[in-house]
Formats: sequence, structure tokens, C-alpha cells
Amino acid sequence: MIMSHDAATSYFTGKTCEGVATAESDWVVTQSPGSWLSQLNCGARAFDLRLLSKNSRLISHHGAVDINVGVAHLLSEVKAWQVQNPNELVLVYGSHCSGEKCPEMFMEVLAAAGIPLLKCSEIEQLTLGSALEIGSILAVDGCVKENYDPSISCYKELASAAGAEAQLGAVPRQSQKGGSEDETSGKGVSVQKPNELVDSCHGSSSEKFFHALWASLAAVSDGRGKNQPFLWMAQAHWQYNAPSIVQGTVIGSCILKDESETGVNARLAEKITSGEFPHLNLLEVDNVCDGDGSGQKLLAALRGRFTMDLGMSEEAFAV
Repeated sequence: MIMSHDAATSYFTGKTCEGVATAESDWVVTQSPGSWLSQLNCGARAFDLRLLSKNSRLISHHGAVDINVGVAHLLSEVKAWQVQNPNELVLVYGSHCSGEKCPEMFMEVLAAAGIPLLKCSEIEQLTLGSALEIGSILAVDGCVKENYDPSISCYKELASAAGAEAQLGAVPRQSQKGGSEDETSGKGVSVQKPNELVDSCHGSSSEKFFHALWASLAAVSDGRGKNQPFLWMAQAHWQYNAPSIVQGTVIGSCILKDESETGVNARLAEKITSGEFPHLNLLEVDNVCDGDGSGQKLLAALRGRFTMDLGMSEEAFAV
């Protein structure tokens, strides 16, 4: 299943990917602005939902940033989509539950929506067919081996955020004469494009970053997930920390651009179609509604590779 990473960030109400003015949201928003309905239509079938109880409401968050959309509303969108797509299975993965009585509130909102909450003990023997016998929308509270690998970055690892700032320095501003001017000395210096200041997945050495990503995915999709009792995640996206955010900001990027401009999802679809990554369970991605159709390509690639136990054709599951 394609899982939308930090799925509720598509509801972030501020702007993103517009330079320094949107620096906070640039590194919070992992999904294109829109709804869960749009993510489902783009190919997502599982949602990574970070839960937060605040002011007697159950909402979402990404780290310290609140995403002010009610979980009840999110579930209502999934249920409305499911009416039109009754053969599809959708999974809601509740995690990072914060705030007073957050787990209890999650169970309450699921019960109100009529969505079964799977026990961790039920997962080991679960297949698509047996899952649909329980319900076409299911939820879990934890019960997922996330396989987080912080080394899978779009940017060269630096010792610290302070070290990143010291190494990168200020980007020279262009002078009216077509050169550039050092703001402290006033002396002319050569112009250097921002993305040349940073060794990243955007630059001439991008393949080394992709090599690390593909190697990580190969390691977690080699079949070891079949021998443990929880759902098994392959994180097919870049990871971020303070130094990488500094570097991304220098080149004017953001999480959505890191995916779309480097074509992560489209390249991933090609690799899955060619037979790589043989044992996938939850395939987590950023920017499932990229705009290039890569979410749908990923969905088609997965369904072209993995046998379903329902006796139905691939066409029966088309969005």
C-alpha cells in the first residue's frame, strides 16, 4: 500500500515552498496542499496520521507544528471516498499521539466513524482479503515497524546546524554590473548559483544520494518483514534534520521540491515495475499528489507486481 507520509500536512493553512518567508512550513509540509480525498485519488491507500489532543479536539501535528484539522473530518473524507470505491482497503495509522487523553480520543473518534481498530495481535495473519472482511477502512494505533533511517538525506551530512551555516555562509548578491558583491567588503566576487554551494540530491552528484535511498529500500524489502508480527514500512523519501534544512533553505528548496524536482516517486515507480524491492508492505512517500501522475504510476506499479487474494483483476481496483 502507498502510505502518505505525515498525511495531514496537506491541510496546513499557510503557504509553502516560497523561499525564506515560508521557511517553517517548507520543512513541515510533506504533501501537496489539498485533502485526503485528493491523496486517495492520487494513489494513497494508507495515511500516516500524527495525533494531537488540544483544547478538547483531536487534530494532527508534524513535530511542534499543529495541523488544525479535526481527525473526525479526515475520517469523513475517507468514508465518502470509500462509498465510491468499495473494493479498496484504506488504512489509517495513528502515531506520535500527544496531549491529554490522546489515545482515548483516537479510539472515540474511530468508534464514532464506525472504523475498526486492529489489535497488533491480529496483524501477523492478515491478508488483503481477510482485512476487507473486517472492514474497508481500518485503523491501527502503532503496530508498525517504521524502519526509520536518518542517514537517507537529500543533503550531505554536516556536523551541526551551526556548522552548516558556517560552511555555507551567505549567498553573494548579484550586482547591477552582472557580477556579484560581497556585502561586507563591497569587493566583487564570482557569482555562484545557490545549488552549487550545497552537495545535494539536486546537484551533479545526485546519484550518490539516490544510491543510498535505493540501498535502504532494498534492505527493508528483502523479505525480513514477513518474519515479524507488525506492519512493515519502507520509507521512500528523504529524511531531514537541522543541518539538512539549513542547506535546503540555502538552495531555495523545500520538502515538496526535493521530491518533485528530483523525481523520487517517478523513479521509484520505474524500479518497482522493473522488479526491484520484492517484498513491500507499507510504502511511505512524500508528495503523493506531485502533479506528474507519479502517485498513480506507483499504484499501478505495485498492483502490477503483487498478487492479490481477492480473485479480481487489476482493472477492478482502478481509481
